Amino acid sequence: MFGKESKKLTSLFVALIVIFNLLPFSMVYANDGIYSKKL
Repeated sequence: MFGKESKKLTSLFVALIVIFNLLPFSMVYANDGIYSKKL
C-alpha cells in the first residue's frame, strides 16, 4: 500500500518538475507569437 502511494507522489513530483522545466519555453513561444502579431 505504501509503495503505491509513494509511486503516485513520485510521478506527481516528476510531472511538476517537467511542467516547471517547460514553462519558460512556453512563455518564450507565447512572447514570440505576440511579437510576430505586432510586426
